[in-house]
Amino acid sequence: MSSGNNPVGMVIVAMAVLACILMIVLSLRYYRKTGRREAKPNPQIAAWAQSYCWAYLPEETDLTSRWSCPPFVKPSFGVFGTYATQVVSGKSPAGHTFLSFTYSCSYIGPSGGIVRKWIVALQLPTPLPSLSVGPKGLGNNIADAASTSRFTTGYQPFDQRYKVDTSDTGFAAAVLQPQTNLWLLEQGQSIVPFRITGQDLLSWHAGAAPNGTPALAAQLAALDEFVATLPN
Repeated sequence: MSSGNNPVGMVIVAMAVLACILMIVLSLRYYRKTGRREAKPNPQIAAWAQSYCWAYLPEETDLTSRWSCPPFVKPSFGVFGTYATQVVSGKSPAGHTFLSFTYSCSYIGPSGGIVRKWIVALQLPTPLPSLSVGPKGLGNNIADAASTSRFTTGYQPFDQRYKVDTSDTGFAAAVLQPQTNLWLLEQGQSIVPFRITGQDLLSWHAGAAPNGTPALAAQLAALDEFVATLPN
């Protein structure tokens, strides 16, 4: 007799299917609850944002779909939802419009969970070719479809530590000058990984956005310093 006609086998299959459905339902409930909790107003962030004359929003859903490149995740099977919470916006010390927020992505499945990144986006004076710089290593894929060319600077310490992808190698060469490369290895390493996409400079780190001003103020100062080196 085939296993397909075996009542015991059919019961086992049905129980396995029900277990999978139950796992998905419980995961959905957990991620919805977590998303609502992360979107609650944070009085501490709101207070220091106001002290800097910056704006604060607990959540801004449009930010999750504004960019389609890494570190943002495209909708696919296994991705339950994405959230942009604890959003602070204003002007950097050099006068560039910025956004700071926690980007959360919920995954469903045996290896599921919630991945959070603190993202700072700085608006550039003009759109520029795509350029991404990130640490080498497994799982550090920050290239996108618009950045198809791998670029090396010729400076061994930089090329050993970082990988560069760009849509315009001439632009990458103009940006990654020796002095800038050295700065990115030392004082400016806090902005790595970063990406230039259109008129935005994106920098991100693992974990949620900070609750106080020192980390954001330092990151904005470093991003301003890097923008000042970009070719016109």
